[in-house]
Amino acid sequence: MERLAESFRIVPVDVDETSVAEDEPERFAMKAAVLKAEAAAASYPDAIVIGADTVVAVGDRSLGKPASREEARSMLELLSDKTHLVITGLALVHKRTGRHLVDRETTAVTFRPLSADKIEAYLDRGDFLDKAGAYAIQDVGAAFISQIDGDYDNVVGFPVCRVGQMLAEMLQNQLPVI
Repeated sequence: MERLAESFRIVPVDVDETSVAEDEPERFAMKAAVLKAEAAAASYPDAIVIGADTVVAVGDRSLGKPASREEARSMLELLSDKTHLVITGLALVHKRTGRHLVDRETTAVTFRPLSADKIEAYLDRGDFLDKAGAYAIQDVGAAFISQIDGDYDNVVGFPVCRVGQMLAEMLQNQLPVI
């Protein structure tokens, strides 16, 4: 966000993503982003609020944040030697005007074949629990990834370029950003 706005605030929201009734990964990510943005916008009606939600998709299957080491292992085994999509749903909401912009950024990521030892070594670090698909690209880098097609920042979790485009559209009215 520092690349996009001089002043901003990060506001954590407590929303139940399981309430999003959507199986298709792209739609789920966008609906979850709207849910988060609307929750924060309730407290900041005069600001542009940005909500984001990232999912990892293998075919029609969405991989969220693993609940356990076993689930993380299963996710990494599934991703091994395959291409998957990292989809970040984005929602910009300005409550006072009722204005909403909703979009997504999608990046294709190809994993190298992962040995059981490599997976276990990564899981031993404990960085997997709060990561969609059980990994953070900035942590695994070339050890796991053989190719990226799209926005690297999206895989990290925040597609700066697409958010900047959306903000430019919202800022036509000179609204404050939060």
